[in-house]
Amino acid sequence: MDDDRRPAQGGGVDMAMQVPEDVYDRTVAFYRDTLGYDTTEEETGDPAAPRVFTVDLGPATLHLKLVPGAAPADFHLGRRPGGIPPCP
Repeated sequence: MDDDRRPAQGGGVDMAMQVPEDVYDRTVAFYRDTLGYDTTEEETGDPAAPRVFTVDLGPATLHLKLVPGAAPADFHLGRRPGGIPPCP
């Protein structure tokens, strides 16, 4: 189908991974440097999750949250409706 005939897509998938402090920098480097995804990072001011690194995966967004004391397997998946910006 031609690009101009494709239906507009809205929404997308939000994924969040709570990353332990001891592997946070290596995890961020993997997505940013090894895989080369577009990324942003912000300081949240929240002591429970002081830094969030956002990875643009195209139709999906992955939020890598630095969470001191997090278990390595803390992963959350959700779908955001169209028109609502993702939450870091």
